Amino acid sequence: MLPGSVLRASPSLAFYGSPAMSRGLPDPLSGAEIWRFRRACEAPIALAVGSGLLIALWLRRGREAGAAAAASREARSRRVGAAGEARVAVELKRIGLPALHNVILWGAGWSVELDHVVRVPSGIVVLETKTLGGTIAGELDSPLWTHRTAGGVEVGRVDNPVLQNQAHVRAVEGFLGDLRVPKCGYVVSAGRARFAPEIADAVVPVRDLPWVLAISFAEPNPSILDAAWRRLEREAAKSGARRAEHEAHARRRRKDFQCRRQA
Repeated sequence: MLPGSVLRASPSLAFYGSPAMSRGLPDPLSGAEIWRFRRACEAPIALAVGSGLLIALWLRRGREAGAAAAASREARSRRVGAAGEARVAVELKRIGLPALHNVILWGAGWSVELDHVVRVPSGIVVLETKTLGGTIAGELDSPLWTHRTAGGVEVGRVDNPVLQNQAHVRAVEGFLGDLRVPKCGYVVSAGRARFAPEIADAVVPVRDLPWVLAISFAEPNPSILDAAWRRLEREAAKSGARRAEHEAHARRRRKDFQCRRQA
């Protein structure tokens, strides 16, 4: 017979060796039979456990690879976006207009980042820069535009920058509050993307910024415009300290939006 420790570890097998089994029940297994039974089970159990571990490892590596690929795409998108914004900033400096870049406006439960805020003689202009390639199609009032490669393969969807910048202009208006100055906004294309005819007129190429910003759209009060610009400058000086929290807020907002889309 097997040692008592082995039988205690296998109560169902230990029962075969109990006196109760001798009263008209099947003959009890011998110690050698029990040992052969246990050895016969070891290989299938080990195979099942090993297969489970391999599957779990494969799934984990797949998730890690997917997360790494997503992080790589996001990092590349950030680099490309930053390069486009830098190009616009250089052009604004060349034109000679006062400009603030990456301004984070802050409020109770909300925050928004403005790529560029420009002071022109007729008021304040808010610019949203997009650095994309391929072709972009959509409608002026649709929340998402379709992004395709030059060969026509769909890459994904992008938020409608026209609606996005309209919200930014409203944020500036709310931030300035009592300082009523003329404001407008433009979407600037700093990449090589071609836009469908339905939306092409709503996007300004970088090369067209000089004459677009020279267009007079209002006659502001100079003293109020000065006060509004000083307020925006003070807010721009605070933006660096707010960036980490703003980006966390933006990630939560994107995640909530994606969840609502999938629901």
